[in-house]
Amino acid sequence: MGEFRRPFDTFRLMPGKPVQERLAADAAERAALAARFGLSAIEVLRADVTVDRRRDGAVRVRGHWTARYTQLCVVTLEPFELARDDAIDTLFLDMPADGDGVEAIVAPDEGDVEPLTGRMVDLGELVAQMFGVQIDPYPRSPAAGEAQEADAGDASGAGPFAQLKDLVIR
Repeated sequence: MGEFRRPFDTFRLMPGKPVQERLAADAAERAALAARFGLSAIEVLRADVTVDRRRDGAVRVRGHWTARYTQLCVVTLEPFELARDDAIDTLFLDMPADGDGVEAIVAPDEGDVEPLTGRMVDLGELVAQMFGVQIDPYPRSPAAGEAQEADAGDASGAGPFAQLKDLVIR
């Protein structure tokens, strides 16, 4: 991992004084992330976030990410472009080095909760993971519906699924 590293030192945060960060993956980072996620290409991956320390020591990252990428359609096997974007709302709770449990009160509207071990938060990896879970594992291009309709309406029965009709178990 670490294709899109943007380490942020939380030590510099003061409660109530948020820090704005703008992240954008360069061409090499996008190519490495495309390989990691099994995509044809990633044209854009960027985020704008605000990092803030709460009075209880937790670090909150809020913002928004945007991606434009190319995937292969599972029906036509043709590449097609997709765009996704989503909000970021992650709370990093300080974890003690000795591993003892920590109790924290987290409101339901506080987004995802992650451990904060040490001082650093990798904002790039956070964005990459959020993008990764949004990728459709079985993407269908708009042309896929047209291709299936054409196969279904093929009077000759010579479509790619025509022979399957004879394999129905009765």
